[in-house]
Amino acid sequence: METILDNWLWGRADVGGLSIVSASVRFRQDCGGREVPLLFVVRGYEVLVDVSDDQLVCLDGVKIAQPDTGKPTSSDCIYLVKSAGDSLAQVRFDGQQKVIAFFPYPTTRQEWETRYTRFAGMVTINIKDGDKQVHVSDHGSLEVMDFFGRRKA
Repeated sequence: METILDNWLWGRADVGGLSIVSASVRFRQDCGGREVPLLFVVRGYEVLVDVSDDQLVCLDGVKIAQPDTGKPTSSDCIYLVKSAGDSLAQVRFDGQQKVIAFFPYPTTRQEWETRYTRFAGMVTINIKDGDKQVHVSDHGSLEVMDFFGRRKA
């Protein structure tokens, strides 16, 4: 993975009876430079949101310096679902610039430099589908895996 990926964000949370899993995988420029987002939200066994790729946009928010490397790292992100009509779904992971864990991450190839950073913050979900509306907010985490695409010095 470290030879094709630039970085990825992923978030997970259990908020107000909802379970959320999100990701945004970003490929290196020499591997197409593409971003592939996904978002999955369930309440019990009911799937409320299951979207990926072109149906979804992931916007980076505030970036802070990664504690080990100083590289600007996303401390929050917003997932926006593209939908027709009045339907909408938005999920925000607001890391509030609070790093709670960071470390070099061992990979299958020890010569590649990889860093993991986790933010604790608030997760806010807004879903509107016809008459059905869901709005909840609570604690969750946003995690960043950064593949620097370079060998260790």
